[in-house]
Amino acid sequence: MNTASFEEGLAAILLQPFALAIIQIQLPDLSGIDLLTAVSSLCPHLPVILIDDNLSAKSAVAAFRLGAIDYISQPINYDFLLMRVDWN
Repeated sequence: MNTASFEEGLAAILLQPFALAIIQIQLPDLSGIDLLTAVSSLCPHLPVILIDDNLSAKSAVAAFRLGAIDYISQPINYDFLLMRVDWN
């Protein structure tokens, strides 16, 4: 499912089960880090991969501390992303 904002993403995650969430850092309302924070507290077993346009060590460290399983920069290497998604 594709959502366009923090609010839509959080609602989708709370209303239906997902095996994985892939969250863009730049959202129009709040940030993907904010969404990761909410997801980590409300659905602690949901794995999350963050995607960022501006890969930075500070953001990556924050993401991993909040429970992200990966932090990927754009442009996305889809082969790499599929490897990360197919870890089980």
